[in-house]
Amino acid sequence: MFHYVLKNMRLDIPIEIFQETNNPDLIIGLMTFLSDELNFKLNKFTQSEKENFKIKVDEFLSTIRTDYRTGLRVGYVIISEKGHYGAKYFVKTNTDDFDKEKLLKILELVKSIYTESELFLNTTLNN
Repeated sequence: MFHYVLKNMRLDIPIEIFQETNNPDLIIGLMTFLSDELNFKLNKFTQSEKENFKIKVDEFLSTIRTDYRTGLRVGYVIISEKGHYGAKYFVKTNTDDFDKEKLLKILELVKSIYTESELFLNTTLNN
């Protein structure tokens, strides 16, 4: 039904807000890729190192949860495009009880997850 992209929110990436046709959910999220430097390090990993890294990523992603009683549903998808790795992170909420306060709360949640994931990836891949 609509699709907005928010820029200049003190992040290096845009945050998207959209609602699909015939879907009551409002979706707010972002997509990010590893920097060329981190992607290069990951590609140099042995198979065993890649498996250990995947376990660490899965453990980190399992910490990204919200209380379902708030009506927010958090999701993520690991992506790989042309040898570059990244992730899509999104929050879904029903539009029935959506207001400005909830939007600001979700935007802060999305921004904090982006910051946490950047710190996690930089720390994990630089050790």
